[in-house]
Amino acid sequence: SLRFTSALSVALAVVFLVIAVGISVVKIISGGITMPRLFPAVTDATSIFNLFTVVPVFVTAYICHYN
Repeated sequence: SLRFTSALSVALAVVFLVIAVGISVVKIISGGITMPRLFPAVTDATSIFNLFTVVPVFVTAYICHYN
């Protein structure tokens, strides 16, 4: 009975992949993608505190990956 659920999940993954590739191709052709920065732009104390907003995302990702 799980074969239908597995087939649906694979189909949805393929749909997601096709959409992501399509958006990427359109952005590359239109020139909407710029070179990513390797380091954050730190200009003042507020920008330093903004770096810590990523901590909850990392913690959640670590917990989900561990489980």
